[in-house]
Amino acid sequence: MYVYTGWIMFAVSGVMQGSLLVMCIAWKLRQGKLGIDDFGKPLGNNVDFVSSPEGIEIMGEEVGEEEADVREDTPLLRL
Repeated sequence: MYVYTGWIMFAVSGVMQGSLLVMCIAWKLRQGKLGIDDFGKPLGNNVDFVSSPEGIEIMGEEVGEEEADVREDTPLLRL
């Protein structure tokens, strides 16, 4: 009795590519609902994001200059 299992790697890769495609489509739909582009910038006339010389106001919260100035080595979480 000979069982050919060479197709399993193609099936696994197909399932993984399919799940990646579904995640990408879901992410693009989410971005459209939030009104942002691929880089997190607002699309069109979105009033939730307002930039001012004093800082950046995001959804009614004022972010000061010290918090708006981030660098590459700035930690993501401040504990």
